[in-house]
Amino acid sequence: MSPQISVVVPTMNEEKYLLPCLESLKAQSFQDFEVVAIDKSTDGTQALCEKYGWRVVKQLGKGIANARHEGFSATTGEIIATTDADTKVSKDWLKNIHKAFQDPKVLAVY
Repeated sequence: MSPQISVVVPTMNEEKYLLPCLESLKAQSFQDFEVVAIDKSTDGTQALCEKYGWRVVKQLGKGIANARHEGFSATTGEIIATTDADTKVSKDWLKNIHKAFQDPKVLAVY
């Protein structure tokens, strides 16, 4: 069964900055989600992401816009969320996103 939410995180040499993002996603109050890192790194970013259970997809294109697009194509969730690799999200971030989409009139949340 597919997760309710897929989180796309573009990464490129984020090893030194990634821990707050990794930890904040690990601590989410909503648990039915996957994280997909779209990676173009030459450092230890990929290994760190995999250690936290993230799926890592090698980025083919150039730039963050292409990374997000490639990530959206690689997801399996009903809802797609995205954040940056150096961002710490609140513990209810995904819970709030899921709640917003319970209203059938909602098409997007920012």
